[in-house]
Amino acid sequence: MDDKISPTGKLADASKIGLLHEQIKRLLGIFLKRFVKTSVIVAHTDVTQVPFDVVYHFLPDDKLVVGLPCRGYIADHQDEIGVETEKKLYRTARNFYLKIVSKIIDKFPFSDTTLQDIAFINPRMKTKIVSDSVTKLATRFPQAIGCESTSELLDQFTEYQLLSPDDLPTFDQDISSFWGEMAEVDDIFNDKKRFNILSNLAKAFLVLPNSNADCERAFSIIKKDIHRIQI
Repeated sequence: MDDKISPTGKLADASKIGLLHEQIKRLLGIFLKRFVKTSVIVAHTDVTQVPFDVVYHFLPDDKLVVGLPCRGYIADHQDEIGVETEKKLYRTARNFYLKIVSKIIDKFPFSDTTLQDIAFINPRMKTKIVSDSVTKLATRFPQAIGCESTSELLDQFTEYQLLSPDDLPTFDQDISSFWGEMAEVDDIFNDKKRFNILSNLAKAFLVLPNSNADCERAFSIIKKDIHRIQI
């Protein structure tokens, strides 16, 4: 079956597991910016540590994100709405954002060290990931590299981190293709691939599903089959 192409021209089914930790932080930042002052958010390197529930960190009512249609309606019906109703609207919106952000921080895996370490497969994160991330993954999931040496894995990852973007395969959102090309890079000093262990580790995590959509689709098919059998 051919890969689906999204409206942006990207592969819809391309693995994004290496982007997951970055994306959940981005999502949290998006919600924070709707009701918290930007200066407060950027003052914290860890977005989960932003003191979002402090009153004087809130955006004023006229800057709170409630949507342009809502703003337009308020402006056009100011006399009908009244000051108190308008203030109640802003309080309700702000309380909604507070609950959403609290839920995201409580439920999302921001502190999951394995998820943080898997981010090494994202080429944009290569200089931001500590070197022992790959060895921790290999130790926890030894089947990912088989009998290969973790010290050699660390050497390959360190060498990968030191390479300039010009010396690496082109990365255009498709992480799977990037590591497929990395696996084929020759080592000019040895008769083997230069990043064979590192690329094997990356590919082991690239097979992880991006969502539970495929599982849900399978269960749906099974339920339909069971229903037909019962009939």
